[in-house]
Amino acid sequence: MTSIVTSLSPQQIANLTTTSMARLNTTDVQALTTTQVAVLTATQVSALTSASLQSMQTTQISAISTRAVSNLTMAAIQSLTTTQTGALATSQIGSLSTTSITSLSSTQLQAWTASQFGAVTATQISGITTTAVNNLSTTELAALTTTQAHGLTATELNTLGTAKLDALDLTKLTTTQLGGLTTTTLGNLTTTQLGTLSTTQARALTAAQLNGVSAGNLGAIDITKLSTAQIGGLTSTTAGNLTTTQVGALASTQIGALTTSAVGGLSSTEVQGWSAGQAAGLSSTQIGGLTTTAVGNLSTTELTGLTTTQAHGLTATQLNTFVTAKLDALDLTKTTTTQLGALTTTTLGNLTTTQLGTLSTTQARALTAAQLNGVSAGNLGAIDITKLSTAQISGLTSTTAGNLTTTQVAALASTQIGALTASAITGLTTTELSALTASQAAGLSGAQLAGLTTTKFAALTSTTGLPQLTTTAIAGITTSEIAALSTTQGNAFTTTQVQAMNTNQLNALVSLIG
Repeated sequence: MTSIVTSLSPQQIANLTTTSMARLNTTDVQALTTTQVAVLTATQVSALTSASLQSMQTTQISAISTRAVSNLTMAAIQSLTTTQTGALATSQIGSLSTTSITSLSSTQLQAWTASQFGAVTATQISGITTTAVNNLSTTELAALTTTQAHGLTATELNTLGTAKLDALDLTKLTTTQLGGLTTTTLGNLTTTQLGTLSTTQARALTAAQLNGVSAGNLGAIDITKLSTAQIGGLTSTTAGNLTTTQVGALASTQIGALTTSAVGGLSSTEVQGWSAGQAAGLSSTQIGGLTTTAVGNLSTTELTGLTTTQAHGLTATQLNTFVTAKLDALDLTKTTTTQLGALTTTTLGNLTTTQLGTLSTTQARALTAAQLNGVSAGNLGAIDITKLSTAQISGLTSTTAGNLTTTQVAALASTQIGALTASAITGLTTTELSALTASQAAGLSGAQLAGLTTTKFAALTSTTGLPQLTTTAIAGITTSEIAALSTTQGNAFTTTQVQAMNTNQLNALVSLIG
């Protein structure tokens, strides 16, 4: 039989029936020349018994036509030994159907060299089963070309074992493939792999993926490659898992994209490590939404560097919980009247005199009487009294009025003097009353004069004090106050003032000056 087989022409070999092919024994098959093998059809090859097929020499295997190889039955493919599988030419491998490749065992697949495996197309890879993909060796997976790697489906990638997944060159994957990875798969990647992602690839990762990976893997990603949209999707936990180096590398636009919750997840060390340029990325909304603990993490330098817009975002609660050092770092000129009006007396008391001295008229007028009456004498003395409204002045208590400095009292306008209550005016010292200018004295009311002690009334001078009192104010002077004056002071009253006095006042004046 063997001699007959070897004598057949290629045409005669091609005409053999499957029945005839099935009758060939191993010796007959091994006697076939490569020329004869080359004309065999897939049907003929598949008709060989497993023993006969497995007896084919490697040169014979590589001589089978690509057409025949592409149409071999699954049984025939599975019958090939690893040596025979390893003998397939790259053209033969490229012609295999996805079904054929899927039917290959891990041993058969792993028998291919890198060159042979390079013949597998992306279409073939994408069409095979997850089992078949997992049958590939780490060497074969590592050797995938970019085109081949593009053929891997999300399902295939997500079912790869850790060792095989780690063998992949992530730089060869598409954004679609990366976006389709589960958090478990991402978690199985090495930090080295994640560190190789390009900007385009890194931006393919979803917020869900970023929030689902471990702190270790998250820390391997180049944070500067993420978009503001991705940064905006990070949870407080994920933000807290960022390394100090990553937080320090954030661009101001990325910082501005963080949610208030995410900013709150950062440590004080990380937040205080931002440069002025980075901190400038925080929006007023972000700042206003921070917890008191989170806003307290801002450094004094960062607080000093807040822009007017950013400072406007600070809430009264935040301002009132600042420790003194951080409160003192604020530029009060950047705060709103609403913010200032909501400060507690304790907070106002913790401000520096320099800060209070910088308040504009609009800002100073935002302070309530309760605030002004609650601050210390030192802080009260730092406020430019001329910027306060008559309404604010009218709310001062005698104690607060008494805490005004001599310079402040001397700066009061006549309308402000007139706005002091009868009780508040008593808080002024005799020195301050004696220093009143003619304009200020003219602002005194009868009720104020009536409320003064005889000693304080007598402090009004005979030059800029008593002669400047209005005829309306004269009505409030008591006879006891007149009696407490010196004759020089009594003689200082003008004719108009004397004519405005009542009988009792006149009698007291005559008694004084004789």
